Amino acid sequence: MTAIRSRRAVVAALLLGAMAAAVLLLAARRAPAATEAPAAPPRDQASITGPAVQAQMENVDYRILSSATLNIRRLRGELHSKRPGKPPVFDDKNSFVMKIHSAEIAMTQESMTGLFNDHVFAYPGSPLEKIDLQISRDGIVQKGVLRKALKARFVITASVTLTPKGEIRVHPTKVKVAGISVGGLMKVFGLELDRLLTLKQDRGVRIEGNDFVITPDRMLPPPQIDGTVTELQLEPGRMVLTFDSPGKPRPAPLSPPSKGVPNYMYYQGGTLCFGKLTMKGTELEIVDADPSDRFDFFLDHYNEQLVAGYDQNLPDGGLIVHMPDFDKLGRQASNRPRVASLTPP
Repeated sequence: MTAIRSRRAVVAALLLGAMAAAVLLLAARRAPAATEAPAAPPRDQASITGPAVQAQMENVDYRILSSATLNIRRLRGELHSKRPGKPPVFDDKNSFVMKIHSAEIAMTQESMTGLFNDHVFAYPGSPLEKIDLQISRDGIVQKGVLRKALKARFVITASVTLTPKGEIRVHPTKVKVAGISVGGLMKVFGLELDRLLTLKQDRGVRIEGNDFVITPDRMLPPPQIDGTVTELQLEPGRMVLTFDSPGKPRPAPLSPPSKGVPNYMYYQGGTLCFGKLTMKGTELEIVDADPSDRFDFFLDHYNEQLVAGYDQNLPDGGLIVHMPDFDKLGRQASNRPRVASLTPP
């Protein structure tokens, strides 16, 4: 009987850890780890690299992995260097933090599934595999396989709410292992959960009663983002997070040089490096070459998108880059202009 209880304890601990990961999306509030540089540059750094690079995005599908995408409807934020005396570098995702002032960002259940399978649990000795996530207005259901001794399938059902501090609270309502219901979560499995979460403290998960309370941005791959979630909404097949800066003045919207463009990313001010270029007094707009759909952008492959597109040099030294969607690379290369325009449209 002792062996059976021990086995069930380990199984449930791992499964509940997985449930916590299942809602670790995007960025809620977060203090940087002790080994990381602060998100905002110190004053002496600002004097070297200049002010933060202002950022604005609309209708961008920002890929964080080949299997996971952040659906950004709108975003207003800043790029802050994580390295004293050096500017943000597009080619190095660990060089900067995207501080979000306001945004509306969604993630589909397919992207969340990809995030867990290809990043969150993609490490040697991971206890879970073949994870599948389903989102409804009532909550989330996560299925998968436990890789311990004999492989066992599990199903976890949970409700998801947002705390007043902008953290995500996950309340498991049903846990099944190999078709058998498991109950008494904290009373029976508290010791094992504590040990599990001690190993994962850098993932931003803690226990309060029978719930998990999560600061979710630690689960995303770089680049790091930092912001406060003020609203969480579950829709069929996706989760939508609204970011804001309560009690702080919201920065004014930026005015990109291309007027009326529906899908773009715009960076202004400060210093920004990409490729072999260093842009001081940044004015860089990245525009979707096909405005009929959302802009599919993948930072890991931005140079391929850049090569497949074309650019416009502005009279003031700014730059507009027209990029094809990542999923259309190769199909538009033969149609792009051979010589860049020297004036804005």
